[in-house]
Amino acid sequence: MASTLAQASAPLATVQVSAVSRVMTPLQRWLARPNVLLLVVCVYLCLTQNNAFWLHTSDALSALPAAQARLISCSVALTHLTLSVLLIGLLGLHRLLKPALGLALLLSPLNAYFMDRYDSVIDQAMIGNMLQTTVGETVELLSRDLFNQWMVWGVLPTLALSRLHMDYGTAVRAVARRLILISLLLTTCLGWVLGHYQTLSFWGREHREVRLYVNPVFPMVSALRSAWQHLLHHNAPPQWLEIGSDARLDGAPRTLILVVGETARADHFGLNGYPRDTTPQLSARQDVFSFADVTACGTYTALSLPCMFSRLGRDNWDARRAHHQDNLLDILARAGAQISWTDNDGGCKGVCDRLQHASLERQADGRDCPLHGCTDLALLPGVQEQLETLDPDRSQLIVVHQFGSHGPAYHRRLPPDFAGFAPACERDQPTLCAQAEVVNAYDNTILLTDQLVAQLIAQLEARWPGRRRALVYVSDHGESLGENGVYLHGLPYPLAPNAQKKVPLLMWLSEEFRSDFDDHCVSRQSELKLSHDNLFDLIAGLMDLSSEVVRPAMDPLRTCTHPPHAAGET
Repeated sequence: MASTLAQASAPLATVQVSAVSRVMTPLQRWLARPNVLLLVVCVYLCLTQNNAFWLHTSDALSALPAAQARLISCSVALTHLTLSVLLIGLLGLHRLLKPALGLALLLSPLNAYFMDRYDSVIDQAMIGNMLQTTVGETVELLSRDLFNQWMVWGVLPTLALSRLHMDYGTAVRAVARRLILISLLLTTCLGWVLGHYQTLSFWGREHREVRLYVNPVFPMVSALRSAWQHLLHHNAPPQWLEIGSDARLDGAPRTLILVVGETARADHFGLNGYPRDTTPQLSARQDVFSFADVTACGTYTALSLPCMFSRLGRDNWDARRAHHQDNLLDILARAGAQISWTDNDGGCKGVCDRLQHASLERQADGRDCPLHGCTDLALLPGVQEQLETLDPDRSQLIVVHQFGSHGPAYHRRLPPDFAGFAPACERDQPTLCAQAEVVNAYDNTILLTDQLVAQLIAQLEARWPGRRRALVYVSDHGESLGENGVYLHGLPYPLAPNAQKKVPLLMWLSEEFRSDFDDHCVSRQSELKLSHDNLFDLIAGLMDLSSEVVRPAMDPLRTCTHPPHAAGET
């Protein structure tokens, strides 16, 4: 009976297989042609993984007449396709095509996720920033939505690609055909652009930022440039440049704590006029000065942190030069100061490599830090210990690098029983919360920073009476909290809003120190427009450092001393 049924069903199965074969075989044969497959994948990526690109393009076209908008849209689409084919096509010559397409398919959904959710730009700076991200910060960025998007739009198409049998032909013929395809696309694209040059050139100059969202072209080019520069720097590292060799510390020994904040924005500090009192403990003091208009060197830690301590400054910034010459801490140590760095934010980015430094590994109760890191209050015991072991005959600088307000999981920066603004976002993805909840969670991290800084000041007050003591707090960069759909930080500097560039700078001076300054003058100076470039000379002035590399005119306190120093005096 079973044999009879099998024989009866065999013709039906044969018919079904034959029908499927007739449908699939032409498609498979069509896709087996390398140039056709390249075009299909590039069109697929252009249409499905470029939501941020098309949204920014649409915004840039919104004010134009309909006919002009259609013309520019067609031009943008043609240029996008041409660039994708050019990049992937050259990387994937002959038998390298499937690996190149697979890489583009796997990376594009990841790029798209962060560009869509946080309006991020995957440029060289962001790639460098990602390479220095800690495990805990990386885990916070992972989510089920990211995994699902990557599986559906990246992994599944890549698996389908791997099952295709390609007709590569000979290497010479494959390269020739690829070059012909690229030449035809480039000729068509250039001809179209030149034919409408007046309209397109004006729009392109006005909206250069749109190119930053071309996925996967811009991220892949950025990655290739980063790899190339790293290779060049690795093969020919510059010689170490010693600067400030004449440095010396004048006057009586003094103690300074420098708190380097993380992702704190100036306009969310109560001391700076924020409607919420996010700095209640510091606001209650009469000996804390706030510089409310301070601009950061960059919009992400890997750039801002070294730049803050470098003599180069933002306008002359060069990461390679900065990492191969002395910074402020090196100069102070050579002059005889006792320097230490305690870190709770994934490292000092090379600033403290030649000095005593340690990363926070345990909480205040002795337990190991969780994966997402300890809260900043766990820094206090270590600072207290350093103050107690101070050499009374030497000046001391203690650098405290806090986790601060680093996103996206702001709620993880707080102790479990921390009372603050509610309701606060308790998700690792702020885009899943109402913006008011995101702001509450962020403001709670500022409350914790207020508590940390106030307790550090109390530690300074309790130790070494009669000694000049000071505390300076400054953040590395700011943070976007959903304004205009932008979250987190790291946007290219020209595109970044002030939320990512304006940072708080606070200063506390002991009574002994305040006797050296005119309080009214300091209050007036706190209204000046400053930047991270001033930090070098502000710290040098507080530490009484003399050197040819110090620029007294850059120290906002220089004219407030008793008796006042002339601006520019060395």
